[in-house]
Parts: sequence; structure tokens; C-alpha cells
Amino acid sequence: MIRHLFRIVPALAAAGGLTAAGCSTTIVEPATLSTGYDGGTFGYAARGGTMPMLVLGNTTTLPQDRFAEEVRAVAEAPGYFPATQFTPAPLDAGEGYRIVLAFNQANVNIASSLCRPATVATLPAPLEGDRTTLDAAFCGGTAPVSYVRGTLPAIVGVNDPALQELVNQVLVDLLPQRNLDLEDRPEPYVPG
Repeated sequence: MIRHLFRIVPALAAAGGLTAAGCSTTIVEPATLSTGYDGGTFGYAARGGTMPMLVLGNTTTLPQDRFAEEVRAVAEAPGYFPATQFTPAPLDAGEGYRIVLAFNQANVNIASSLCRPATVATLPAPLEGDRTTLDAAFCGGTAPVSYVRGTLPAIVGVNDPALQELVNQVLVDLLPQRNLDLEDRPEPYVPG
């Protein structure tokens, strides 16, 4: 709990500074990590230099496939991992690892739904409003290995720098270098 304060306090201070400067403010909730996630999980999954990414929802008037292409183009793996190219993932890709990004979906137990192809196809229509919400899951098969939600003022198009800011901040929190929950356990933790 205390470690979350170390993340929240600087984030709130930074958000206040960015708001005062007139910049967009990305708010990312603390990630939910499975007990199987450690810093090597994503590195192992992307060992070939690529990672499938499914993009659901759309904050623009572009066709969905074009929007998904633009999102994958701005997405960057956190700097502590090797460079990774995000490639298209089919809707029914239930095996192996992949990243699923869902823009502006209604909050209906989405964390457990993003990795299951049968439920991904039935997610509700995207919400519209004055904020853009991004739910993200790092999936191992049909189970989330990690999940996070981020939000910021509405994105106006694919050239809006806020799109890249939101996607990459969510990826940093979705794919942490360390799983502090594992390290907080009383028995010794040896990273995988």
C-alpha cells in the first residue's frame, strides 16, 4: 500500500504542474498483476522482437483497421525491454501472449474479458465523452497477466500527441520491470 503512495504523490504533483502548464493529463490506475508476472514475462513473450497487439474501439473517424495501425505505430515497449514491434493480432488469438488495448469501452468487468476471444467480440459499443479511456491487458492465452486502465481528456485524432502519451504510459504500467507484489512476499523471490 505504501509503495502505491510513492507512485500516486509524484503523479498528482506532476498532474497539477501539467494542468497549470496547459498540457493534457494522463491518469493511469495502479496495474493489476497476476502472481505469474515478473520482469522477464514480457521479455520472454517478445523474444523474437515482436508482440501481437489487438486494438478495440476507436477515438477517431478513421476505419478501425487504420486506427489500429496508427496505435501500433506509436506504441513503444518500455525502455527497459528490447525494442519491440507491435504486430496485428486477430480477434480470435486466444493462444500465446498478446497485448489487447480497448478504447472507450464501458466498464463491465473488462479486465477479465479482454483476453477471452468469445467475450471480446461482444464488448459494448465505445462510449463517447470528454475523456478517452484505455483499458489494456497483457494476455497469456485467455488469462490476463497484467491489466491497467488509463484516461485523459478526449483525443481529437491520430496526430494528437495525447494518443501516444496515453498508449505509452499505459504500456509502462502494464509491463513493469518488476512485480513488487512478488517481492513483498516473506519468502525469497528469484526473478524468472
